Amino acid sequence: MNPKVTIVIPTLNVKDYIKQCMDSVLNQTLEELEVFVVDADSTDGTREILDEYEKKDSRIKVLEDIKKSTGYAKNIGIELSTAPYIAIVEPDDYIELNMMKKLYETAERTEADFVKSNFSTFLGCGKQRYDFPKTVSAKEDDYDRLIDAQEDNHCFGWVMFEWLGLYRKSFLNEFHIRHNESPGAAFQDTGFWFLTFSYARKIYLLKDVFYHYRCDNPYASVKNPNKVFNICKEYNYIKEQLSKNPIVWNRVQAAYYRGYFYDNYVVYNRISEELRIPLLKEMHSVLTRANMEGLIDRGLFSQQEIADLELLLESVEKFDRQKELMRCDCGQRLIELQEQIGQASKVIIYGAGSYGANLQYLLQSNNVLIDTYVDGDEKKWNTKLNGISVIELEESKNKYPNALYLVANKNHSDEIEITLKKAGIAKSNIKICKLEELTVLLI
Repeated sequence: MNPKVTIVIPTLNVKDYIKQCMDSVLNQTLEELEVFVVDADSTDGTREILDEYEKKDSRIKVLEDIKKSTGYAKNIGIELSTAPYIAIVEPDDYIELNMMKKLYETAERTEADFVKSNFSTFLGCGKQRYDFPKTVSAKEDDYDRLIDAQEDNHCFGWVMFEWLGLYRKSFLNEFHIRHNESPGAAFQDTGFWFLTFSYARKIYLLKDVFYHYRCDNPYASVKNPNKVFNICKEYNYIKEQLSKNPIVWNRVQAAYYRGYFYDNYVVYNRISEELRIPLLKEMHSVLTRANMEGLIDRGLFSQQEIADLELLLESVEKFDRQKELMRCDCGQRLIELQEQIGQASKVIIYGAGSYGANLQYLLQSNNVLIDTYVDGDEKKWNTKLNGISVIELEESKNKYPNALYLVANKNHSDEIEITLKKAGIAKSNIKICKLEELTVLLI
């Protein structure tokens, strides 16, 4: 049987999660697979579990990560692949059983360089599990059509995860796209992601949710404070690789510096207080130089990102001080929201997406329960999100008169407020919830 897809899984001490991951991979409806599991000398029993899987299924081969580098492990799998397509699955995550079949059929039909789909992040298990549905692109018309990333650089604003896709191996080989083999496991997918978008002429997005990304692995590399500067190193790798092709590098520089700012800012919000100033100083140095050379395109930044960028360029200390004040304000704003909710007869979240799920998780973590979700997308009606029903607005009006509506939508809150008012909801019963004012860390 000739494999149609090679799945690469880098592993290190993931005993608690690896069975769920492996079962989701090996039970794919697309059976023509080869699976390379590249282990970095696990000591917690992971390797023994993998050896048992290898004995039972001839499609699996367990290899050694001799460099102790996730980038190296993934590159080994790509090099050894005999299939026309490559997929990467992280060992503490799992995938839907039809993921590879749907992505493979789409790639064959469209002849895309790579195909990607939407996903969900999750934490907990059983009744304490929370799912946060995510989209790769916020633009509806980016889906179900071929996109040329060289013609439209807005693609660089999409979610930067490599494991959402199926990559044509000939495309990766043609442009020598591989992972940075820096030690450890933090952020090596960033360089790979950026390189694929820098060279792709045919990208295809699906709306399906196939991939489930775990957020509560306490040993995940992105939570390691000792790796705070790895994202900077990853962007150095991107620049080093793309500088070999001046035409491509010149074309993507503006996207590069927006990505550099965004990714480092995410890291800044995750790290401990003593590491923030050193990271900001590094960011200030790189971005100041780029700004002086006219390489920053503010059109690629959101309004809030532009404000943050200007403040950082002005002063590292001012930037950090303002963000610290915002962190303090978040607690007070949450208390005020809780007080308003306490006065309501019923509480409804308008927006059954990632924003809404984050708000539900934040509230329930503070012992505040909601009654239902409302959403304008009829496909979501009569479904559930984290155990809470999703209904249409008319039903909620009849079932929950005088309820408080918490609007949780990043891009369309003003439009939703207008919709609610037109439906007869009193202004006093509508609360726009900007999650960035309630918490600094979204899931």
